[in-house]
Amino acid sequence: MNSQPISSDVYQQAGEWLERLDNGPLDKLSKRRFINWVDAHPTHKQAFESMLATWSSAALERALIDAQQNITLKERIRYTPPVRWWQAAVLCTAVIVGVITWQFSSPQPTLIIHQYATDNGEVRSVTLEDSSVLTLGAASDVYVRLSDNHRLVNLKQGAAYFDVTSNKQRPFEVKVGSASVVAVGTEFNIDRGQYFTDVVVHEGAVEVTGGPDESPLLLKAGEQVRITGRTLGDIRPFDIRRTLDWRSGWLELDNASLHYLVERLNRQSAKAIRVDAPALNDLRVAGRFRLNEPQQALSLLAEAYGLSVNETPEYYTISRHP
Repeated sequence: MNSQPISSDVYQQAGEWLERLDNGPLDKLSKRRFINWVDAHPTHKQAFESMLATWSSAALERALIDAQQNITLKERIRYTPPVRWWQAAVLCTAVIVGVITWQFSSPQPTLIIHQYATDNGEVRSVTLEDSSVLTLGAASDVYVRLSDNHRLVNLKQGAAYFDVTSNKQRPFEVKVGSASVVAVGTEFNIDRGQYFTDVVVHEGAVEVTGGPDESPLLLKAGEQVRITGRTLGDIRPFDIRRTLDWRSGWLELDNASLHYLVERLNRQSAKAIRVDAPALNDLRVAGRFRLNEPQQALSLLAEAYGLSVNETPEYYTISRHP
């Protein structure tokens, strides 16, 4: 079969897959996406193999082999390896992967894939290709995949505010672990913590689901819900005009746990903040704390609740007074 012209977009997508595979084996969903992408058009396989020929990586080879697990091969192509042994091993794997067909639905052409992350104390605003605006809070990490009929964001950690461009043919979905938040055109905030995730809708409405087999919940502007694992809490109202979130630089709490406060201050602090006794994490606190000045917030916390804050070159430690 003669080679077909390959667009620059396809080469970019092939390079992104190579980088992801070079970071180690893919998870189950990523394997499906990779196989769907390879199978979507002959030029995808051509671009992937041509770039793979100059990419020497044992980790990449292992990831490609892993991607074949539990997938049915339709056929195997006869292959003559090049002179260098590492190219032979890796390219043979690529040829096999190129003829794999995933056994589920037909693939969706990928438009663009990105990963965005922020450091401690950093806030970043990104305009996506569909004109939606994603604002990342400090110490946050997201993976974005836009296809012709679906917009998907995986919030791996931290907080993000979404200003979604309306498009009924391309739902906008945010995955947070097993839970998902689906919108068409709206503005909402998601804050993912260690033990639960808070979803707050500022404009429009979103559909929140705790897991693939759970019943969805409709959340409208001026409402919020807390997700714990696969469990959705009760819908609670909030005043959009008065409620402060991380974008303001302030954190306003009413009967929240000390763990909740410390987790969010740690996203801003250059030094790690830790609590010396597990039971102290459950202490209930309230007040307004300036996020970008964690040392000042800790001083106010200590004064209001009779705590001690000890500082070393590496971290702050919160403890009860002796």
